[in-house]
This record gives sequence, C-alpha cells and structure tokens, in this order.
Amino acid sequence: MLATLDPSDPTPAYLSNGLVGLRIGRNGFGWYGEGGDTGFLLADEYESEGEEKILPVDNPLNFGITVEGKNVGPAPGQPYRQQLDMRVGLLTTAYRTDSGVEVSVETALHPTLRMAATRVTLKNLKGLAGSILLSLTSKGVREAARDPLNALWRLGPSGTQCWVAQSLSGSSQVEPMFVRAGTRVNFSEAEKEVVYELTASVAASQRYPGLMSARGYGIRLADGWDAPTPPLGFEEVRAAAEAHWREAWTTDIVIDGPVEDQQAVRSFLFYLRSSLSPNAPLAPGPFGLSNAAYNGHAFWDADVWVFPALAWVDPEAAAQVAAHRAGMALQARANFLSKRSWGAAFRSMAEKPVPRSLSPLQYPWESSATGLEVSPTETKQQHHITGTVAFGLALAGAIGIAEPQEVDQIIAGARDFYLWRAEEQGSEWEIRSVVSPDEFHTGDNDLYTNLVAQWCVNGGSWEAPPGSPKFKLPRDDKGFLTYDGDPLRSYKQAAAVLAIFPLQYPGAEAEARTMLERFEDKITPNGPAMSDSVHATIWARLGEGDRAYEAWQKSWRRFTGNPLLLFSEKPRTPKTYFLTGAGGCLQTVVHGFLGIRIDSQRDPKASWSAPIKMNRWISARPHLPSAWRSVEFKGLRLLGRRYDLMATHEGISVQEVK
Repeated sequence: MLATLDPSDPTPAYLSNGLVGLRIGRNGFGWYGEGGDTGFLLADEYESEGEEKILPVDNPLNFGITVEGKNVGPAPGQPYRQQLDMRVGLLTTAYRTDSGVEVSVETALHPTLRMAATRVTLKNLKGLAGSILLSLTSKGVREAARDPLNALWRLGPSGTQCWVAQSLSGSSQVEPMFVRAGTRVNFSEAEKEVVYELTASVAASQRYPGLMSARGYGIRLADGWDAPTPPLGFEEVRAAAEAHWREAWTTDIVIDGPVEDQQAVRSFLFYLRSSLSPNAPLAPGPFGLSNAAYNGHAFWDADVWVFPALAWVDPEAAAQVAAHRAGMALQARANFLSKRSWGAAFRSMAEKPVPRSLSPLQYPWESSATGLEVSPTETKQQHHITGTVAFGLALAGAIGIAEPQEVDQIIAGARDFYLWRAEEQGSEWEIRSVVSPDEFHTGDNDLYTNLVAQWCVNGGSWEAPPGSPKFKLPRDDKGFLTYDGDPLRSYKQAAAVLAIFPLQYPGAEAEARTMLERFEDKITPNGPAMSDSVHATIWARLGEGDRAYEAWQKSWRRFTGNPLLLFSEKPRTPKTYFLTGAGGCLQTVVHGFLGIRIDSQRDPKASWSAPIKMNRWISARPHLPSAWRSVEFKGLRLLGRRYDLMATHEGISVQEVK
C-alpha cells in the first residue's frame, strides 16, 4: 500500500495496463497538465508521418463536481488521503471539502482492455443539489446524439472511438444533458449519499495500423479495430483488476529487512508490470505511457533496463520488448541503407562500400513507431544500440521468450554492421566517431560499443572463433578507459562499467573493483537514475553487500520523493514515471543481491545453477546486505515453470513450484 496525505503536491497519480496510461489528480479526478499533457495516452496513438510522436488524447475521466455551486476538492486543514493498493490495482482518494462534504473516489483499469472506471461517493449531501461536468475539450467530438449517460465520442487526432457510460444514484432528480464539449449531469434533492460511476472504453487507434500500412512494413489489425468494447460497470472492472493482481502477486520478492526497502521493491514490481502488455504493439519508451517525454519512442532503456527486470516476473509482458525488436529487423536493414540514420557530420561514412557478403542491420538509437531513426541530434551515432538489441534478444532466447533462430539472425545482422562499421588497424579493429553511452563524448573506440561489437562478431559469445577480428579496448597503465583519450573527469551516466554489468565481459569482471573505484564517483550528480543501480549490482557481485546497499539506496531514494513512490528520471526533475530507473533498481535486487546471472558456461562457484536454452546456464550466487536477513523470490518465472528462491547470508535454496 502506498499513500500520500499531501493534497497540494502537483505530481499526479499514475495507473496503466500497458495499453492505456492514466494520470489522476490529487482530487481523484482525471488530470490535465500543461503544454498539451492530457494525462491520457494510448499504446498505439502516434503521428503517421514525420517523427511519429506519441499523441496525447482527451482524458475521459476529466470531470469536475460542484455542490451548491462550490467546486468539490480537497480543502486545507481537512482530512485527506490518496492511496494506491498495489495488491489489487485500486487507487482511492478520500477527503472532506470545506463545506463538510465527504468524498471518496475509486479508480481502476481493466487489466486487458482499454477501459478505465471510477466511482465517486459523496456523503453529507441530504437535500442538496449539484452537478457533474465531464469535459473532453474541443477535440472530443460526439459520435452520435445518444443518451448523454451512454455515448460514443471521438478522441484525439485520429478520432479514436471512446464509449463513455455514466450513472448516478442517490438523488430523486437527475438531469443528464450534452454540453458543447462533454456532458453535464445535474442532481437535486440528494439523499445523504450520492454515488456517481463512469467507465470509459477506448477502441484501438486507427493511427497505428494506418501508419504501419502507409510505411509499408506490415499491418496488424486487432479484432474489433475501431470498435470499443461495451463499458463494464465499476465493480466488474475493479473485480477484473483485483483478480489480475492477486494472480500477479504469486510472483513476488519478499525482503526480511527495513519496511521502506520492501515497499520500494514492490512499487518497482507494480509499476513495471503495469506498464507493459503482451497486447501492446511497441516496446515502451523510458516513461511508458505516463507522459509523452521522448515522444514515446523506444531507446536502449527497453532492452537493457526494463526487459531484464521484468523477464523473471512477467515474461508474457516482457515479450513485448523482444517481439517489437525482432519485428523491426526488416526496418533495421532499411535503416542501414538510408542516410537518414546518419548525422550530417558522419554522412560521408554512409558512402563506405558494403561487401556483398554482408547484410547489416542498423537499429535506431531513438526508434519511432515503425523503427525509423528519429533522433534530432548526433546521439544517433550511439552505434552500440544495434549490438545492445542483439544482446537483449539473446537473453530473451535463453529464457524462452524469443525464437533462437530469429535471435541468431539478428546477431548475424549486427555482426555484419560492425564488420562494415569498423576499420582494421594492424592487429586490432577500431570503431571511430561514435557517441559513447556516457553521451558527453563523441570519439573513437568507446569501450561498451567495441565490446558489443566484439560479442556480435564472435557470434553472440565472449569466446572468439579462430580468425575472428579483435576490437580495440581502450585502456591505460591502470586499466580500462571509457574511450580513447578518456580524461577521467566527468560522465553523464555509467558507461565503462557497463562492460562489467550487464555485458559480463570476463576481462572487465576481473578488473571490476578497480573500474568502480575509478569511475563511480565521476558521474554528474543530476544524472539519470540508473547509474547508481549499475554500481550497486556490481558491488553486490563483488561480495560487497553493504557497499552495494548504500549505492542501491541512492539509486531510488533520490528519485522517489514524489507521492506514491513515483520514479523520476533525475533527482531535480518532477516528471514521472521513469521505467528505466525502476528497472535498474529491481535488477540490483535480482542480479546483484540474489546474484542471478546467465552465462555460456556453468559457474562452478554458484550456489545453484541449471541449463537453459541457447547453450546457456542460469545460476545464483547471493550477496545480501547486512540490513537484510533474507530475500525470497517467490514464483520466479523461467521456461514455463515457477521457482521459489530463498537467499540468506548462508546461501540459497531453490525449489520448483508444482
């Protein structure tokens, strides 16, 4: 249970099911922000041209209530509580107005439908009159002059259909009517308690299938496209959400330690699970459907931070990432052949001849809905992204989420890209003029970039086949550098240490302590959230549980000072919910403290190991902080089976759940 007692905090609550994203204000009603932020996003509502940005649509829960001419809302000095029951997916807002009206607002999303429902209970109204105004702004267009309490609307640029059903009980006089941009429900002679319910059911957007068809990369039309499911009553939606979450929580992480740590981990699990759906067409952007930051485009966040965190918890939802990346392989080939994928300063590089023996794939750093490169800056030169996608798909293949043959084909396409992109210099191959994951630097031979290139050229392994090219790895007399000429001063985010985790490059793992002590304290203080969680994961794997715990605390406490533990990207920015940060923090628990990892060979020092797909092994070697007595991973999902893992300071036990 998460709760806030502060009605003045401007950060709206957030609910999602991976198909719709809904923001709720402190008053419990649908929230509208500034700059076109409507507080309501759909997983398939994107521009059909240009940069293919995600498009906010009207928030169908954007209503206001007046009683005797006064707006209903929280009053200073009066009781207030907004709570999110993560056990059942229910958001409840309760408060008293300055005129003594007691308000309770409950909101839930159907787990598998594009359907949001809310129920408002108003008490202490005996004999009073009021009004409920549902506003869909001027963009909402009534589809047909039907019953105001049961009407179709067209929302957003594509005119997506939304069926809104309303009801009101507890008043002898109810007068519903259409108004210019919504509906109004007047009531009078109220009984002591009035109950208002609203359910909004949104159809699949016309925009995404049309966009896919126009771009020529295939089209997927869902059954009932552009026809919303008839709205269910609030209790039906709430019951469906509760049943879904009761089942979801059979997979859980239980910490015997500080309650704040347990609460944080469960919040990561809840928000990550909420944000992906096996029925969504695209990999999520860094903020999912919580806002339109980064235009809803996919970056490496989905492959490196979100997918590995969710794969053990909800593989069906995590498969959304793998399916999207695999499905964009043809477009990755087209990207390579298009100069659009290259910045102006690097345009000449695109003229480099391509041997007939190569069929390179080039995944975009900032991926539009159809897989185009739409980065407006030279960050499109983050050419590590193609290898990163292949690396993430290899994990998906090893745990049964992606088809091994498809994974091998994408690794081969990435291999061909790096063989074309690199230059042979004596005994080593170099990749010049790339943007480092650090993002502060453009230069030659970035460590992470060259390592993912090496892994791909090796065929998805750190073991090089005979005659395989050897890529230059920058270093000085003390160890690895981030890139050639690294001044070792300041970095936007973790970069060189990514060679240790998630890449698990043996050479970097052997120097992990030296690398951490060299790079950890040079990250800019207001950088993105995931750097601290990477450091924490590596410290845990080194057996430094308490040092890892200190870094892990930093990785989320500085970013969740918002109500309901909503995660921000940076410490001093209020925009939430940053899936990347939550994914990194959850990975520290799973891959750091529990020590779960995947390797090409069995780890002889592991407390537990087992063979999985694609000739890989899963193992666990836990290193708990002293603040935790134990960690239980209940119902870990792997290859269609469930396992209970119990880790203590003495070791780990693993049992299959029958």
